[in-house]
Amino acid sequence: MRMNSGLQKNRIDKRLEEEGFTDVDSEAMIDDSLRFNENKKNIEEKTGISLTKDNPRSGREARQRDISGQKKQAELRNSQRSEASLEADRSKQADTVFDFPLEDGEFEKWAEDPDEFDIEGIDTKI
Repeated sequence: MRMNSGLQKNRIDKRLEEEGFTDVDSEAMIDDSLRFNENKKNIEEKTGISLTKDNPRSGREARQRDISGQKKQAELRNSQRSEASLEADRSKQADTVFDFPLEDGEFEKWAEDPDEFDIEGIDTKI
């Protein structure tokens, strides 16, 4: 029996919240025709966030995955900005540019005010 999309969204949102991500629009990424595990896998691939509990990883692998997840989150967020906002951002570099791996709070600062902050390789050149 297929889990309905509302229940899938609730389970996925709970895992995202446990991982510290509260601004991911999971509803937009859930395909009603897919089973939970298929939707979960698709969302993991799109966002770079592991939704599997107790996922044992080596320190180096975990760090690489965290950086990859940060980049995917930033790319996803940046792709949702208006064309006018993106064009204005491309025309100048912000005074504060964050690079990967992002430190605590840097993603949130950038997401709240992407005109004042840049992330290297996302909205400014590497």
